[in-house]
Amino acid sequence: MRRRSRGLLVCVALAAWAAGLRADVPAAVQRPQLDALFGRAITEVRIEIEGRPDTDPALRALLEVRVGDLLRPETVRESMAHLFNLGRFDDVAVTAWPEGAGAVVLFALVPRHPIDRIEFRGTLGLDRRALERGVLEQVGGRASGARLDAAREAVTRLLTDEGYSRPVVTPSLEQTHEVHRSTLVLTIEAGSRQRIGRVSLIGTSALGPEAMTTGVGLVTGAPYRRRATEDALRRVAERLRALRYYEASASHFATGTGDEVDVTVTVDAGPLVDIVVTGDPLPPGGIDTWIPIRRENSADEDLLEDSAFRIRRALERDGYWRAEVEPRRVEQPDRGRMVVTFTIRRGLRYRLKDISISGESHFSAADVRALLGLNVGGPFQEDEVDARVGALVAAYVFAGFDASVDVVPEEVPAAPQATEGQVVVHLTIDEGPLRLVGDVVVIGADAIPEAAARRLIRSQPGQPLRDGQVREDRLAIQQAYLNRGFQSVVVDAHHDGLPRSTVRFTIREGAQTRVDHVLVVGNRRVATQTILDAVVLRPGQPLGQADRLESQQRLSEMAIFRRISITQAAEARHDGHVDVIVQVEEAPATTIGYGGGLELGRRLRSADGGGLEDRFEFAPRGFLELGRRNLFGGNRSVTVFSRLSLRPRDVPNDPAQDGRGFGVSEYRVTGSYREPRAWGSRTDVVLGATVERAIRTSFTFVRRAANAEALRRVNSYTSVFGRYALDSTRLINARISEEDQPLIDRLFPQIRLSTVSGGIVWDHRDDLLDPTAGGLLSADAELAARRIGSEVGFAKVFVQALGFRRITRINRVVLGGRVQIGVARGFARDVPIVDATGLPVRGPDGQPVTETVADLPAGRRFFTGGSTTVRGFQRDRLGVPAVLNADGLSNGGNGLIV
Repeated sequence: MRRRSRGLLVCVALAAWAAGLRADVPAAVQRPQLDALFGRAITEVRIEIEGRPDTDPALRALLEVRVGDLLRPETVRESMAHLFNLGRFDDVAVTAWPEGAGAVVLFALVPRHPIDRIEFRGTLGLDRRALERGVLEQVGGRASGARLDAAREAVTRLLTDEGYSRPVVTPSLEQTHEVHRSTLVLTIEAGSRQRIGRVSLIGTSALGPEAMTTGVGLVTGAPYRRRATEDALRRVAERLRALRYYEASASHFATGTGDEVDVTVTVDAGPLVDIVVTGDPLPPGGIDTWIPIRRENSADEDLLEDSAFRIRRALERDGYWRAEVEPRRVEQPDRGRMVVTFTIRRGLRYRLKDISISGESHFSAADVRALLGLNVGGPFQEDEVDARVGALVAAYVFAGFDASVDVVPEEVPAAPQATEGQVVVHLTIDEGPLRLVGDVVVIGADAIPEAAARRLIRSQPGQPLRDGQVREDRLAIQQAYLNRGFQSVVVDAHHDGLPRSTVRFTIREGAQTRVDHVLVVGNRRVATQTILDAVVLRPGQPLGQADRLESQQRLSEMAIFRRISITQAAEARHDGHVDVIVQVEEAPATTIGYGGGLELGRRLRSADGGGLEDRFEFAPRGFLELGRRNLFGGNRSVTVFSRLSLRPRDVPNDPAQDGRGFGVSEYRVTGSYREPRAWGSRTDVVLGATVERAIRTSFTFVRRAANAEALRRVNSYTSVFGRYALDSTRLINARISEEDQPLIDRLFPQIRLSTVSGGIVWDHRDDLLDPTAGGLLSADAELAARRIGSEVGFAKVFVQALGFRRITRINRVVLGGRVQIGVARGFARDVPIVDATGLPVRGPDGQPVTETVADLPAGRRFFTGGSTTVRGFQRDRLGVPAVLNADGLSNGGNGLIV
């Protein structure tokens, strides 16, 4: 239908061209003969949007009608198709008139005016926000998706649900043209609101009549709110089910069309249901888990049979091979009750005694047992046996056999008083003939050379013939063609099933589709060129599936779009070229994040009488993050993050004040600018500045820093980065005596560091936030040198590895492990000693006294213990004796192993 209407539009446009729609064109040339213009050289091409000239080069690039070319109908049609595919215009009209020996062509465009605002006027009856939510829920949360009829129906339904029986809703559109947008205006006359007249109750329940009427808001004279009443009665039914009236229901209906309605409430509590379990107990989990009558609001036969089946399967998995579960329900209408009885007979618990194997030839009996992996002596589970036999058959198929396995479990006679039984599983294997690949034939390969197609095939002569591998080979060939734009390719794979089979791959390539133009639709703030830079599809290149998926992934990684779709236009040119339409919906440019919490823990404080003592303390904290994306129309962003923590005050030398009262003890403010794919490369650039104050157990530091970082993704798993940082760190509130402090802390209580660093990250986790498989390996090295402005020099390397593996699928138990290794070394430097006035201290020979410093600065030393390293220890309280003093405070060290 769309193709047909577009063809009609082209015909109408060509007719308009012949008629001449411009008032400023002389009458003598208003109606030129159409044939007379064909073949003329085009002297000028104009574009007008709502009568205004437009010189947008992106629009002109879509036109096949170009100055200097000959005017042809097919180029006009293709130009109109490109403009329609852009999705920005409701109408495209083409007119032309002669100019000397040539022709002037005009494209008159009528732009679309998508809805970006919803406005309510008149007597609304309800809150504007409630009305807007109702309209947006109807259209998927986007104003741009609103339609006049749907919006009117949504508002009418909301008002009717709130008792306005005859609302009048009139939708209209108000357009703006400087920016082509529309406001959806809904003019409302809500009218009078219906009131409740007489309230009647049919039926009884254990809750009493008041709970069924006034308890749900049904009071004479109150507004009649249909939806709210339905919700309240639904809650009433839930309360009845909580009282074991598991089939309870409650509903209402209203009569009357004027300003007053009579409401009748119907309650059917149903029977009081008793669930009785006789015989043996249920599996762990309780009645609600295995017999969900309350949750399903039903006690019908189907639900009881399903419950019995699940109970029986659970018992069988626990080894009760002969378990029986019999459900039964007995209604007692005279007493208003129903008794649901589940009789459970577990029987003996069976164990797998042995596995009898016959018919094996290719695999030995020991190999078969290893492939089965059954636990002899463990609980017998028939389902597990069937699953492991399926794996054995798969192993035979992989080896080239068309095998089958017959499974017969045999119960071993047990003693009369035995509590457990035994089962022997008899396996009879029919291996079938060994099938090998005799030859591989590729038929129909043209666009892809036959040799290249053969390289995609893993089934090779002399290897076992595996049907699964042949299917994978067929899909690999098909995918290669799809990646080259052959969208209708068909690849068939056949073999004759003989002991040495010839595998034939027959290819019907079809036509190749190439990209004509890449059209971007839906962007408002993000520049079109920014989107096109992320799309790997290029005009003239094949429309390949892999390139389309890569483009989609790159756009998603930009994290500035809510929705992305890459489709192709419905119509293609005769030569197979087709427009590619990139439809985007931008996310909000401004983001706000905030949160708060409370930290509880123990901290060393100064004790009365000297020394230190542990105190239990709490610290409220919060953060605020502001972000702005799409800067300058590109995928650039700027973010400001702030964090604040209130802790008891730090006064290390005054036990009476230390830890008393609250103050701003920790804070962090970071601003960052990020430009992904800077300079058209795969490198992201980040510039940042930070001001922070943080507490460690033995000191507090205040730091100011600026950094520049470049991150490059090598592939989907591996990234490398480089960074330069300049920071100034000042130590305060030291809790370690001066004689116990490293020399560098005494000589450089405030230190400037200039560092360069780099590293690599390999991340193969299946989920970044909740991994169950895979792992992460990262390594980074940092270097500070006096030649680049650092007051001291050091080298530091840190390596971290994490691994995750799922142990069980049913309970989702995941084993996780982490290893951290760090090592650092300071570069020796002679530092002159100064007195309290800042003058150099001189020795007996009159020369300045110096000290050699080779320690790491406090902010670069390693600390362990706490939630980020080893949780079994308090923060910074884990270490070798060389870095811990008598009070357990740490100076930090030059190495780390976790």
